[in-house]
Amino acid sequence: MSSDLERRFWRRFSVRTTLGFVLLLAAAVVVAFLLFRYGLHRSLERELDEVLEGDVRELVYHLASPKWLESLLKEELGHEVAGRSEHGLFFRLYEASGDVRWTIPPSESVGCLPPPEALQQVLQGHRQHLRHPQGGHPDALSVLYPVPQPDGSWRACQVGVSTGQIHERLAKYTYVFGGVGAAIVAVGAVAVHLLLRLPLGRLRAILGEVRTITASALDRRLALSGAGDEFDDLSRTLNDMLRRLEVSVQGLERFAGDAAHELRGPVARLRMAAETALHGNTSRDECAAALADVVDQADRLADLIEDLLFLVLQDGGASAGRMEDLDAAALLAETLSLYEGVAEERGVTLALAAPDPACVRGHRQHLLRALGNLAENAVRLTEAGGRVDLGGRADATAYHFSVRDTGCGIAPAHLPRVFERFYRTDAARSDQGGTGLGLSIVSAIAKAHGGDVTVKSEPGKGSLFTLTIPRSF
Repeated sequence: MSSDLERRFWRRFSVRTTLGFVLLLAAAVVVAFLLFRYGLHRSLERELDEVLEGDVRELVYHLASPKWLESLLKEELGHEVAGRSEHGLFFRLYEASGDVRWTIPPSESVGCLPPPEALQQVLQGHRQHLRHPQGGHPDALSVLYPVPQPDGSWRACQVGVSTGQIHERLAKYTYVFGGVGAAIVAVGAVAVHLLLRLPLGRLRAILGEVRTITASALDRRLALSGAGDEFDDLSRTLNDMLRRLEVSVQGLERFAGDAAHELRGPVARLRMAAETALHGNTSRDECAAALADVVDQADRLADLIEDLLFLVLQDGGASAGRMEDLDAAALLAETLSLYEGVAEERGVTLALAAPDPACVRGHRQHLLRALGNLAENAVRLTEAGGRVDLGGRADATAYHFSVRDTGCGIAPAHLPRVFERFYRTDAARSDQGGTGLGLSIVSAIAKAHGGDVTVKSEPGKGSLFTLTIPRSF
């Protein structure tokens, strides 16, 4: 396997998940083994200690009996030791002076001797449980027990045994548990690998479907299994994303087509005016008029490009800019001063209708641009002698800027689309001013401020545009 294939193999989700599960399961098996081994070790030692307690009590009983024969007892103890030779059993008797009277078997006469202080405690009537390290061999356990004498003194007896039998049982347990643990880990690894095949198969199927979806096939949707699980949730999420992409791409296509259409007109006018100015038989007045038209169309192109760039930035998630607390009534008054002259030229009355005093949180230039677009649009579509009123109403959470005109109004069929880019009503088409993006920009500014813009209109009765912006507190 090449290094690249090897890296790809280890990066596979199924491999990493299986390996992680195996390591976790192996760690759990090891922890369980250690805990169980520790508990078993303690249990076996307690069991062995109880056996020693029984042996030493029986020995004390015989030693305390006035009828016991030492020779016969030693013979019986010898048989007991021989019968349990593999356990390292031994018996020892101490005189009241602390000297060893006898040890069975004699080979243990110098082994497992208790510390002097422990022996003194026993000769004073207190029993002792001792552990004797054997230097590379299993330790030995022993019990020292006091033996009362008729004169009130104490002797001591000791019964001991090797812990080798415990180690043997623990070794067998280790082999058995190791084999069982390895089998559990192996079976677990196979089980996880098999269990992962179904969900990973569904994931691969989803990926395969996604790879077939291109920009020209955004209408395709991923199939749902009907199980209602996370994979169906993933498919629904991807379908929602595809639906949004389809709408966005369609919007971009319309936007590009509309932009090209809007740009084509000024460019054609520029070319015609330039050709007129360059024509050899053109009079001085005709040449001046052509150049003036060039300037007008250049201004129109500049406005259109500026509006397009603004909308592109808003679509790209650009922030509203530096936000500050603004006097809403002052914004309306400034809008009035900016467009009062334009309204006067068209014979339209532009007035301020006593707005509520309140503050909004927003970007000053953007809000002025939104209000200006609404005012300019209203003035441009209102006939001479008409009226445009700027107003404002505050409520608990927002400020509602209003622009009401007495113009021709908007037909109900056009109302749902008036904020679309380059969309013009019949009345707007008859007026060649503007770029067709004014209301779209108002909508984008409103959304950037967390607000909204709405319109109410009746043909022949005028229109009311309302720009809602959150208040500052």
